[in-house]
Amino acid sequence: MNAMTTSSLPTGSIKRNGYNPNRMAPEKFNELVEEVRHLGRVPKPIVVRADDDGHHIIVDGEHAWRAAQEAGLESITAEVIDVDDFEARRQTFKRNQHGEHDPVLLGRMFRDMMAERDLSQRALAKEITVSEGTIRNALLYAEAAGLRNRYALDQGDADDNGIAALTVRQCRAYCRLPAPIRDYWLDDGADLKLLDDISMNIPEPWAKPGDRYTKIELSYEQWSELIDLGIASALKEYRFSYARKLWGLWAWVTRNKERIANAGTYLQPVVKEGWDATVLDHALPVQDTSDGYKVAVSPERWAEIITDVSKRLSAEATYAELVEIVAAAVRLDLRERGEDTDFTDPRVVEARERLKEAPEYIRTADLALNDKLVLMEFDADLPENLKEKVRRGAFDLLLTRDSFVKGDAGAELSDDVRPMAMARFISLTANQAIAEVAQRLSFDVDLKERNELFEAREKLTDAVIDSLRRLFVLREGTLGKRPCLDVMRERLDRLPWPEFRLLAAHLTGHEHPAAMFWVQAVEEETGADYLGGEQPAQKIVRVSTVSAQEADE
Repeated sequence: MNAMTTSSLPTGSIKRNGYNPNRMAPEKFNELVEEVRHLGRVPKPIVVRADDDGHHIIVDGEHAWRAAQEAGLESITAEVIDVDDFEARRQTFKRNQHGEHDPVLLGRMFRDMMAERDLSQRALAKEITVSEGTIRNALLYAEAAGLRNRYALDQGDADDNGIAALTVRQCRAYCRLPAPIRDYWLDDGADLKLLDDISMNIPEPWAKPGDRYTKIELSYEQWSELIDLGIASALKEYRFSYARKLWGLWAWVTRNKERIANAGTYLQPVVKEGWDATVLDHALPVQDTSDGYKVAVSPERWAEIITDVSKRLSAEATYAELVEIVAAAVRLDLRERGEDTDFTDPRVVEARERLKEAPEYIRTADLALNDKLVLMEFDADLPENLKEKVRRGAFDLLLTRDSFVKGDAGAELSDDVRPMAMARFISLTANQAIAEVAQRLSFDVDLKERNELFEAREKLTDAVIDSLRRLFVLREGTLGKRPCLDVMRERLDRLPWPEFRLLAAHLTGHEHPAAMFWVQAVEEETGADYLGGEQPAQKIVRVSTVSAQEADE
């Protein structure tokens, strides 16, 4: 048994112990202060032990002592016990099981107790009758706080704030990550999902669609490789969510470091802009030669291209457009130096053989090899003449795109239009060009057919009746022993032509131009010009019929 006496001690002669892990919420502390004021004393004696300077150090009751000071009490009732440092800490812990512990302070206290008597975690757990897991987790928080404090000191601030609020899993992850990665992660919210989900499917270099992919699970230890590559600091600037992009860059280096000399140097400008490895995979000009892989631009020139594109890039541009713009800028740089522009595909010889079957205007055009292949191999369920019109229209769009890369067409545009034009044309792929032209020509054909339909009353009546056959009540019903649809046809024939066209437009799925058809019909019937726009409605609805006729020629 520890010797114990009860005394009334001057409040000012008592000191905190400096290791108490117990914490009290502000609202509960305020309630305690009011209770002390009401009673004129603390609810129960605090527990202290004497030190060598004639003062007393708190073992239990720090919050009651602070409340007594707040309430203005000059003395406080205390139980004075005679114990050593280890026993004082043990009692501080055991007497405060009802409160909340700061896990960092608890870990530091356990660490001191283990050092005091040279105890293992298991021995300490047995000594104070807690689980070994409790000791281990608390020590983990103390370790994390030490790591965090070193980082804070480097930043000019000695503060381990943020560690105590972590879960055990977060704390364990923090300790396993190398510096300064762990602190970038903690500063960005310590999201475990960002760590748990960092695995990716890595394709073999130059993989074709359908090829097998290799799944790479990334360990905590491999984070140090990002530091060695000099790109880890990007996590601080772009927040930790940029980690997946960095791992993509790491994977790119892993795949290519044996093939490309100084592969890591090509990462620096990409990371500086906050981009990912897609730029390297699709825009860096790499050629598979008999002497190995060769990059057609130096790291310095690559960095200049990246910086230049970043400055010219429209805010509306998507990431896919960004990649295409970089690739276009690289192609232009190679052409100006008289270099081969087909570096990005090692199957160049095979592709050139296939291009021998392409029309001459495609074969001899100043376009990228992939663009030529897409144009040549374009196929669709269209009439042959229309198919060739799509191909030629897409070809013209791609030439326009490259003229913007060179600055030929874009140089004449105003400053507020030019960035949008750059994002629009430079980012255009051959497939996108084909889709756009095909959609435009299809619209013209549809418009021609629609105009023809709405110019002939009999054909339009047939179309309306066909659309009404989907309704059971009209399809199967009779009126006076006559089919409902026959009665409907007669009544439709009696409708005024303008109102009939308006009704027919809705029933045949042409809701959008329905009002225009009505205006046009009334205009033809009355001879009154439509004044709601710059030209008569008759011209509005026929504006694209010329291109439709050209499509048929």
